[in-house]
Amino acid sequence: MAVEPGGTPTVTPSAGGNAGGAVKLAFIGPLSGAHSDLGFAVRDGARVAVQQAKDSGVKVDLVEGDTQVDPAQASAIKGRFINDPGVVGVVGPSLSDETRTLLPDLEANNLAMVSASASDVALPTVVPNEAVFHRVVPDDTAAAAGIASYIVKEVKPHSVVYVNDSSDYGRGLADATMKAVAATGIPGQPLTIDPNTQDLAPVLANIKAANPDLVFYGGYVSNAGALVKRLRDIGVTAKFISGEGALDPGFVTTAGAPAAEGAIFACSCRFPAADAGGALGRFATQYAQINKVHPSTRTPPRGTTRQTS
Repeated sequence: MAVEPGGTPTVTPSAGGNAGGAVKLAFIGPLSGAHSDLGFAVRDGARVAVQQAKDSGVKVDLVEGDTQVDPAQASAIKGRFINDPGVVGVVGPSLSDETRTLLPDLEANNLAMVSASASDVALPTVVPNEAVFHRVVPDDTAAAAGIASYIVKEVKPHSVVYVNDSSDYGRGLADATMKAVAATGIPGQPLTIDPNTQDLAPVLANIKAANPDLVFYGGYVSNAGALVKRLRDIGVTAKFISGEGALDPGFVTTAGAPAAEGAIFACSCRFPAADAGGALGRFATQYAQINKVHPSTRTPPRGTTRQTS
């Protein structure tokens, strides 16, 4: 499997598939659990690419494996893909920790993977000299550099509080962004949401006391909306910026439109609005036909232009 940036996705059979039969791409990611919204975004985008390939005459199917946001579950289901000679590549894994768990087995079985969302900087070094790992999302350091540049040049805060949700993704992005911004002389304070209690109260109290110009949140949407709502409830008016892990309509639903207004998200994606035109509009229409839901109501779709084998 290889990655073809941009353009129309294509899928062609490789030597690893079933001769004369349909090859398979395996989606591996969370379809249940706390971050299933991200899993569905990748899976449903991949469905569109597979259907486009079928429409062009390619025999290809998409099979699915639900990791349940648990590396142990990712390991438990790996056999059904690794031991299937029809599977020629993996769409995913979606999260960095499950990618870290599966990479040695994917490498050992020469099964290429393309992740649309696993951003941990260290993933390419999990297996020395590996040849199967690919991703089409900036790693945390690269994403942080862009976010930091925007913060420094556009927001120009005097002080920043960096909150992370204790996930690999959230912690990595918040730490890298803080480091990049701090290098320009802007002070920052790191805070972590307790992974066991998910209690926002200590974080809120610390933000209130710090009185920052900006709150940066590294993490997933599950805490983002509640954090902003409660910040506004206690009178904190600091700007709010986050990464793509929190970009989801559920953010507005949880925060409420007044509190969500003005929030800024950095994302290596395109969010197809209900009235999108051109190629994006055509994609949105096909996405809605295949998945029975319009992409404007979900986490931005990923995984559509990721598949070339």
